[in-house]
Amino acid sequence: MIYLLMISFALFPLAAGITTIYILGKTKLSKLLFLFFIFTSFWQIDVSFLYARDFFSNSVIEFLFKLFRFGSIMLAPTLFSVIYAAINQTQMVASRMVKYAVNKFTICHFQFGNQYVSNGW
Repeated sequence: MIYLLMISFALFPLAAGITTIYILGKTKLSKLLFLFFIFTSFWQIDVSFLYARDFFSNSVIEFLFKLFRFGSIMLAPTLFSVIYAAINQTQMVASRMVKYAVNKFTICHFQFGNQYVSNGW
C-alpha cells in the first residue's frame, strides 16, 4: 500500500513541471526546470520500488531500482544547469568568482562525470 502512495507522490513533481512550462512559456529556464522535475519524479519512483514487495519479485524490484536510479544521479547536474541558466538570463553575473565557477566547461565536466558514475553502476 505504501508503494502506491509513493508512486502517487511521484506525480506531483511532474505536475509542477508541466505547470512551470505553462506559466513561464517555453524558455530555456522553464525547460530545464521541467527536466529537473522529471528527474525528481524518477528519483521518487526509484525509492518507491523498494516498497513494492507485494507487487513484484525481488529481481524485478532490483532491475527497476537500477533503471530509475539515474534520476537521483542526474539531479545535481540539472540543478547546476538551472542555476547557470537563471544567472545568465537575469544578468546577475557580477563577480569574477561566479563567472569562473559557473560556465559551460564546469557544467559539461559535471554532467560527464555523473554520466560516468551512472554508467559504471
